[in-house]
Amino acid sequence: MKMKTLSLDSVKEIRDLARRKDRDFFNFVDELEKILKTQKPGEWFKIPVDVCDVTLDEVWEQNLGTIKYHKTIHTFSCMYVPNQGVAIREHGHNQLVHKDHNGDIKKTRELYIFYVPSSLVEMKFCRKDETHKLFNNYGCPVYVISAKVTGRG
Repeated sequence: MKMKTLSLDSVKEIRDLARRKDRDFFNFVDELEKILKTQKPGEWFKIPVDVCDVTLDEVWEQNLGTIKYHKTIHTFSCMYVPNQGVAIREHGHNQLVHKDHNGDIKKTRELYIFYVPSSLVEMKFCRKDETHKLFNNYGCPVYVISAKVTGRG
């Protein structure tokens, strides 16, 4: 299985498709473009399947980079979901990421862009106190661009 690293051409395609669907995500698309221009993506790795926890099926992930924005950190990654069905079970975002000397750091929001080259399938924004799951019902393998927002909470 050969996963592709997200390219600047893909980001341009996502921006063009988003312009027609949902302009609320433009800031995240701009940040994604900046990351791809200035940071080197990591290697693809397989997320361990843990049927008792969150990951239920095959999911590959590649860390793309981070951007600081005001008092939050936006962490971008790209996931590849080859199979149909639920890959990541329903979960929320108020979980503790880590503690530092200034207090708790929590993941509070997450943006998902479901992307098949040449077709922006869907954009979802999961806010604080909401839940979501990763469900591939698109009839083909799908890339999922994730922007996790963490901040003090």
